[in-house]
Amino acid sequence: MAAFIYQALSNQSQVTALSSPYVARLASLPPANTPITNAPVEIPAGTSLTVRYEAAEKIYVAPNEPNPVPVTLTTAQAIQTSAGGLLVPVGSEVVGVLESDDNGAQFIAQQLKLASGETYALAATSQVITTTEVIREGASAGRIVRDAAIGAGAAAVISGVTGDRKIEAIEVLGGVGAGAIFGVFNGRKQAELFVIDPEVDLTLTLIDAIALPIR
Repeated sequence: MAAFIYQALSNQSQVTALSSPYVARLASLPPANTPITNAPVEIPAGTSLTVRYEAAEKIYVAPNEPNPVPVTLTTAQAIQTSAGGLLVPVGSEVVGVLESDDNGAQFIAQQLKLASGETYALAATSQVITTTEVIREGASAGRIVRDAAIGAGAAAVISGVTGDRKIEAIEVLGGVGAGAIFGVFNGRKQAELFVIDPEVDLTLTLIDAIALPIR
């Protein structure tokens, strides 16, 4: 029967349809039971990550904080491929630390954590933040720290300069109490802290490319 049909097609000059590009493309697809995986897509170095910090309206760190200040940010804008594939959803966590010296403070990202639980090493930084606020003797420590997150060094500065020891009981970022370094600043008339506005200062830039699967 098959031979008869083939002969009939040949007689009508239609056998060329078997070599059409559609037939060739279908033949190249994997079998139906073969899993298709998403190859990772590279997000290049230099890409900006828009993030937010929901725990406080501002963050105080002292120059030369004694320890890196742990901070977890969340992505405020998704990262997608040019075709619309989702790589980094909104609300993904960016885990890192704030470090400071005499010249400024900077956020250094260490890890990207997705809602699915997947984690990836992440190399990204903020700009160096140089905005300062002067803490003076007699100022209200409660007013200063209201709606703010503080590093241990900043807590010691505020407590030592204002003379308000109650700040030592405030939970500082990283869990290191101000009391350990309170004596360094006790009795000073004033001191400067770096003050970070998360909405303005913490846009991140990828230092190294990162490859992620499409969600």
